Amino acid sequence: MEAVLAHLRIRPTELARAIERAPSTLNRFLNDPDATHDLSPETVERIADYAKLRPYERPAERAPRVSGMAEAEAIAYRPEGDRDGVMNQAVEQLVGMRNGVDPWVLQSSALSSIGYLPGDVMLVDLNERPRPHDVVCAQVYDWMRSKAQTVFRLYEPPYLLASTTDQSVLRPLVVDDNVVVVKGVVTASVRPRRNLGRAA
Repeated sequence: MEAVLAHLRIRPTELARAIERAPSTLNRFLNDPDATHDLSPETVERIADYAKLRPYERPAERAPRVSGMAEAEAIAYRPEGDRDGVMNQAVEQLVGMRNGVDPWVLQSSALSSIGYLPGDVMLVDLNERPRPHDVVCAQVYDWMRSKAQTVFRLYEPPYLLASTTDQSVLRPLVVDDNVVVVKGVVTASVRPRRNLGRAA
């Protein structure tokens, strides 16, 4: 059911209205951790018809649309922001000829206690399997709202942990390969030269 809702990008109450069922029918099914009841075959049929699927067919997964999450913890690196080209050269050298290495600019202080600061360019190897104590890049999905956020954390299986005094990011994330998915391992980072604001 969650996959169908994510595919349709609607809430359970909207789906219930569309298939002419009481919202409590779908909400009770979705929120029952012990799954003590099933949806009736007629309800399943209506959901399938509305979603243009066969009954019990899982929709093809698509990347979630990112919109409206809290302030981004990381953004994709863009070389055009490098005025003198030094950062771009450094990133190109580190990426080299390796396929599957993505540069990201860290925006949060989630890893400040272990030396990664906002503005650092993190090089993420998408082909590397994470090991305990690795710094990883992960996606945190909110399937109900069709949102996702890229985060950087320490990998301590099965958790992703922040290393900071910033209370807003201290909650551990459980890697479940559905809501929290590790995308790659940080293999290098580059710190830009910062303007120290010296007086003229």
